[in-house]
Amino acid sequence: MTNQKKAFKLQEVVLKDMPQYPELAVNKLLDGVLKLPEVRDYFPTRTPLSKPPSKRFFWGILHTLHPDYAGKLLDGAIKNRNLER
Repeated sequence: MTNQKKAFKLQEVVLKDMPQYPELAVNKLLDGVLKLPEVRDYFPTRTPLSKPPSKRFFWGILHTLHPDYAGKLLDGAIKNRNLER
């Protein structure tokens, strides 16, 4: 982890539509995702009063840097929803 923030050009970001499942909420996943390699360098510095990043930003960075992990989170949410039926 470095103190210098990084950025992608918009064309470099993998944007995918994500369902509005509570278990995929940014607030719920943000702390865990920020522990992944490189991810923190792309997110704004958090303060106690700061808002979480937008859903589009959060999932775009996650799908770009760690697509397998993003896929596992989505698959897990879908699997849990199917078990509840």
